[in-house]
Amino acid sequence: MSAKKRNYYRVLGIPKGATPEEIRLSYRALAMRFHPDKNPDNPESTERFHEILEAYEVLSDPIRRQQYDQMGALFRIDGRPPEKEDISAFVSETISRVFVRKKPVRGSDIHREISIPLEQVITGNRVDVQILRDCLCGFCGGIGAAPDGTILCSECNGNKTQKGLFFRRTCNRCGGLGRIITKRCKKCGGTGRNEKQETLSVLIPKGIQAGQTLQIKGKGNDGSIVDQQGNLFLRIQFQKHPFFERRGEDLFCDVPVLWTEATLGATIPVPTLTGSSLIRIPKSTPTHRTFRLKGKGLISANGEQTGDIHYRIVIEVPVLNTELETEIIALQEKLLQLEHPTLQSFRKSILSSE
Repeated sequence: MSAKKRNYYRVLGIPKGATPEEIRLSYRALAMRFHPDKNPDNPESTERFHEILEAYEVLSDPIRRQQYDQMGALFRIDGRPPEKEDISAFVSETISRVFVRKKPVRGSDIHREISIPLEQVITGNRVDVQILRDCLCGFCGGIGAAPDGTILCSECNGNKTQKGLFFRRTCNRCGGLGRIITKRCKKCGGTGRNEKQETLSVLIPKGIQAGQTLQIKGKGNDGSIVDQQGNLFLRIQFQKHPFFERRGEDLFCDVPVLWTEATLGATIPVPTLTGSSLIRIPKSTPTHRTFRLKGKGLISANGEQTGDIHYRIVIEVPVLNTELETEIIALQEKLLQLEHPTLQSFRKSILSSE
């Protein structure tokens, strides 16, 4: 332990005026709890055990304890006088504590990314979002102590503050709690926090954009006291749609049609974000020709305009049986007698380039 962090009374969870018997009982209870044999895979318990052992070695020895009480943070367990670095750190920390008051710590924010259907961009809706957040332990109220696990702080006598040079400051010993923890809360292990999984109903506004972030206040991790929660930030992404590809506010969809429908013309069903609609394709519609359904796309971020849906016709060629193949061959002879300007120009250009 460094000089500025050494507080053997706090390590053992006992008041400064504790009797030798209180020291011994506290040491035995803590040593049994944090012994490396009982926590073989927990390096933090091993470190804690060595701190407890060091504290007991000092406080159980009347001479060492007297020296420690006189020198405080400048005490060295090896009996040597404090070094310049120890004195400098001690003075710096002592002065800083005079001017710094302990403030409630706000809980940290939680950042999540969620995917929503495209349909919710134009309708807006609520979605359920599951989050895992740190909450104040309901058993100990975030203190970290068992119901019978605290004693009155002897430094501030429970007042939570001490008299400084110019004004009162937060008690260094209890950290402003007014009491010293001697037994940790079993529910949270003394951390004062428990992980809690919650399902939140979040309103998705109309016109939300991919990459936009929603802020839900007070749904981050809990702070050191009540009403000091962080916030939840949800970054919005869109789920892959079975029909549409999104480009800005416009949507694009490939629509397969029969060769006969493209040739003779037809009224065909097409999808929209709110259901389905019908569009009319004229006779002799070529493949990849695009038709537009105006105002049926996504709403812009400012809500002032709506995109369109673009339907690209894709002619699907069937697999023919022998009878139909014979009929198509006969039909092809007749079709070759008709004008095919695009086809004829394309093939003529190929032949002329050879």
